[in-house]
Amino acid sequence: MIILDEPYVSQILRDNIVEMNLSVLKYAASERPGFSKEMTFLEDVEFIELFKSKNSSKIYGNSENSFAWIANNLGFTGIPEKIETSDYSFLF
Repeated sequence: MIILDEPYVSQILRDNIVEMNLSVLKYAASERPGFSKEMTFLEDVEFIELFKSKNSSKIYGNSENSFAWIANNLGFTGIPEKIETSDYSFLF
């Protein structure tokens, strides 16, 4: 599972997402032209439900810009608290 956000999503990252068959949150950067039709894009609710069903604690991301989405949607996981205590606490 991965959240893609600005400023940049490289072709290597795109290729790896397809190769690893990662589900991608349908988010600002993922809606730009040039993304593979082979990628699995999920709406917020689908992404959250898949996260719950996998009982996972890993979400990949390419930018700290997605921390706000994580804080607003994954409060039940404990991940937002870990982000808030990291060096990126200034984002909240």
